[in-house]
Amino acid sequence: MTDATKSKSGGCLCGAVRFDVTGPLRDIILCHCTMCQKAGGHHFAATAALTADLDIKHSGSLKWFKSSHYAHRGFCADCGSSLFWKMDERDSTSIMAGSFDEDIDLPVTSQVFMADRKSYYTPDATIPAYDTYPKGS
Repeated sequence: MTDATKSKSGGCLCGAVRFDVTGPLRDIILCHCTMCQKAGGHHFAATAALTADLDIKHSGSLKWFKSSHYAHRGFCADCGSSLFWKMDERDSTSIMAGSFDEDIDLPVTSQVFMADRKSYYTPDATIPAYDTYPKGS
């Protein structure tokens, strides 16, 4: 987790959705699942924060899509930017790493759903990889 002393801000491509995170961030996880690929055109790189530490501002264009029986995806309805992924009944929200305004300086510590990965790129073999989402993550 990053240092919680400095607020981190971000938003969508068009600026209609803005957010601040005041608490620590989880290391980045690369998700290769089919749903992430469909939502963004490639694998997702996401960190996470406690939902209580995530202040969503200018949220008039923020839409939530129930992408599975256990999670929702948040995106800007104006520009289409994928911003959030929230598993039901968890106290954290995943945030797309590229949606932050500045570099959040977090390491990539795992790659998940590698069995769904497309063959057009070679993943970094030094990052632990899993065919599912590891239990307890």
